[in-house]
Amino acid sequence: MGQLGMLEEASRGVGGGSVSTRPVPASVPTSPARFPTGFVWGAATASFQIEGARDWRGDSIWDRYCEQPGAILDASNGDHACDHVNRWRADVDVLRALGVGAYRFSVSWPRVLPAGRGAVSAAGLDFYDRLVD
Repeated sequence: MGQLGMLEEASRGVGGGSVSTRPVPASVPTSPARFPTGFVWGAATASFQIEGARDWRGDSIWDRYCEQPGAILDASNGDHACDHVNRWRADVDVLRALGVGAYRFSVSWPRVLPAGRGAVSAAGLDFYDRLVD
């Protein structure tokens, strides 16, 4: 069976039942999908989830949420994330190699306006300027 035709078997029993990882057929088509001529594959990212580099941005509501004990099961945060701020060129190369023709990203306003208002961060704007170019 191909990847698209496999699903993990559902858990048996409620509250402590065993889980099997035996693949079972799914109702997903196994023939190659056909997309219309001109179809554009796209990708999207969220700044907090990929950028990292907390040391040169202000706090966001997500930073404050992650700092609450028990809010995030494994206590992970966006301090380093995928380090997109430093790896953006390689990340864009991967998108290009995958044939992605459209990329939607979010702007980290705490990176552009670290204090929430007032002075704009030239470094923050420069990062997004390089990414767009």
